Amino acid sequence: MNINAAWNWVRSSSRRRQIIALVIVSLLPVAWEWFRQSSTRDSSPPADPLSVDTLIPNGSVLVPIEVENSDSLDSILGSKGIVDLHRPAREPGGLNRVVARRVPILRAPLNPHQLAVLVPESQASNLTKESGAFWVTVQNPNRVGTKFETTGSANARPRARRRIIFDGGVE
Repeated sequence: MNINAAWNWVRSSSRRRQIIALVIVSLLPVAWEWFRQSSTRDSSPPADPLSVDTLIPNGSVLVPIEVENSDSLDSILGSKGIVDLHRPAREPGGLNRVVARRVPILRAPLNPHQLAVLVPESQASNLTKESGAFWVTVQNPNRVGTKFETTGSANARPRARRRIIFDGGVE
């Protein structure tokens, strides 16, 4: 059937045939686009996993860490969180030492058992100097602020304040 014959059929027929022909002609571009998109959708390559290095803000670095309580952490921490890093005591009966407070922690997208903390570049060397695994405690993500403990204040004993008493009052 050629175009002239189809046009003559539409012109000479009733209004009902004209409406049907108009609907078919109107739907042809829609059907063409739908088939074209479905074929390109099926042939697209799988998406690459999210690259974490694009999420690092300026002035910060991502430091991979070993976590001693990783089994417990796996059950309570999702892909990211806010944590405190503790250094376990080196001798039996010793005290744990807090290395950093409220640091962001991320799971590696390609290996969920590997964790890294996001720290300012100036503090990264403090973390890399520490040997061994850290104990990690999860914090409330709604509070703000990161604090690094200095090595001098972690081992220092709190000093007692002196009080001077005059006439029964404390100064």
